[in-house]
Order: sequence, then structure tokens, then C-alpha cells
Amino acid sequence: KRFHKLVLFIVIIISYIAILSKLFIKLPLALIFMSLYNYRYLLFLFGGHTMINVSIIGSTGYAGIELVRLLNSHPKVRIAHLVSHSHAGESISNLYPNFKGVNDKICSSLDINTITKDSDIVFTSLPHGTSDGIVHFLHDEGIKVIDLSADFRYRDVAVYEKWYNRLHESP
Repeated sequence: KRFHKLVLFIVIIISYIAILSKLFIKLPLALIFMSLYNYRYLLFLFGGHTMINVSIIGSTGYAGIELVRLLNSHPKVRIAHLVSHSHAGESISNLYPNFKGVNDKICSSLDINTITKDSDIVFTSLPHGTSDGIVHFLHDEGIKVIDLSADFRYRDVAVYEKWYNRLHESP
């Protein structure tokens, strides 16, 4: 951690010297250069964080597969589980050929205990009315949850119930 702070300090000093000595022709370029090297970015570059284990529940739907595509190319993310009720046992690359050779992970059915044990973050991408119980359970287990469905989109339960014409089970 001290090394990361030292590198950050050196980058800031070099940036200020560059600005003052007009090494950069334009001031905005120097400011962009400085902003790129913030502390979190340096930690990310120098491996200050470990891999994040992510599971995606509802991975074969529209939003879910886009999330798989985005997270698949992230250098600090390891996809632990791809959950799909309708495609359990099938390879994600068989369903979506653009993943052939890139991600050949097998989709599984929902095993909430395994997902809780293996995941740092769980994304849910399910139809409305199906993720509220799952999100509630994962949250109670201390897992960070990012819900891409409609179940937790609204802050006001009355708006959800009016819009979707159903009671919210885990407001």
C-alpha cells in the first residue's frame, strides 16, 4: 500500500512539473493525464485488489448476456456462476456463438447456497416478480447484489405495485 501511495505522489509531482514547465502544450492534456492516475486507478493497475467473483442469475436473457459480455472482458472479474432456469446444463457459447473460445462456462440452475459461498457480487437479471425473494436472501447473507430487473427499480413500493399490478414481496 505504501508503494502505491509513493507512485501516486511521484505521478502528481511529475504532472505539476510538466504543467509548470510547459512540457505539455495544452493545459487540458496535463489535467487529463493527472486525473487518469488517481489512487484507485493505480491500485487497479498494480494489482492492489484481488479478482472479484461474480455470479449472474438470469444470464441468458437480454440484459444478462450483455452483462456476461461486459464482465467477460474485465481483467479483475472472474465469473463464478451463470444461472439460467431455461438453459441449465448448456454451454453459454452454444447459446451465443460469439463466446466460443472466450467463455465456455456451463449454465447452471439456481443453487443459492453455492452462489452465496462462491460469489462476492451477484447480479440478478430476471423478469419482474422473480428476483425480489432472491435479492432479499442474498442481501441477508451479506452478499452485494446488483439487480437489473424491475423489482427494485422504484423507491416507492406503491409505484411498483401500480405499474406492475402486483404486490411487492420484499419491499
